[in-house]
Parts: sequence; structure tokens; C-alpha cells
Amino acid sequence: MSCAEVEVARRFRNAGWRAGWLATCGRRNDTWRELIYAVKAPLTSVLPVPVPLLPARIAGLLVRHGNAGYPDVVAWQSERHPVFVELKGPDDKGIAQASWVAAAVSAGTIALEDFLLVRWTFR
Repeated sequence: MSCAEVEVARRFRNAGWRAGWLATCGRRNDTWRELIYAVKAPLTSVLPVPVPLLPARIAGLLVRHGNAGYPDVVAWQSERHPVFVELKGPDDKGIAQASWVAAAVSAGTIALEDFLLVRWTFR
């Protein structure tokens, strides 16, 4: 069993990047633990062992613009230039990420080229 976020993180890792799913939605599965990063230490965890934290520089980029709208996956070869990936399924109309990206780009925190939007469907 898998999900789109896990598969995207795996593909980045297979290409030599460090990458992980931020999994802020709570759908964490212990079998995916190696592919999940936390932005900050959770007060509680649904997993028996907490997931690792993102490097502080990348976590700082994320939290600077609020908790709502974090991208799903973050990948980096250098902590100075991470790539943020948002995945949208067939029925996903969420707009929280648009606000987060707009705030981050407007503040100069990230460039629009650092953000990737992936639309996916079941096959």
C-alpha cells in the first residue's frame, strides 16, 4: 500500500535527493516512517517512534508563512535550495497551498521555480 506523497518522495530519493512527505494531515502509516519528515516536534505522535525533523533551515522556510498550506513533499540536494511539491488528486480543490506559496514568493522566501504542483489520478 502506498500514496502519492510517498511515491513522489521515493522518486526524489531514487534520483539522489533527500526528500520526505511532511504528512501534516495525520494519515501517517508506520511503514512509511522512513519517508516522512516533521517540520517541528509534535506534541503527540500516532507512530510508535517519532519521525525525524527537517533540517532547521528548511523548516524555517516552511513555518515563516503559517501552518496552513505546507506543501506535501520537500526535497533538497542542498539545504539552501529545497524544492517544495504539492500534490493534488482528482477531487482536490484545496487552496491553502496557493496562499502559502503566494506569501512565500511575495516575501522572497522562495522563488516560484522552487514550487512544483503535481496533479495525479488513479490508474
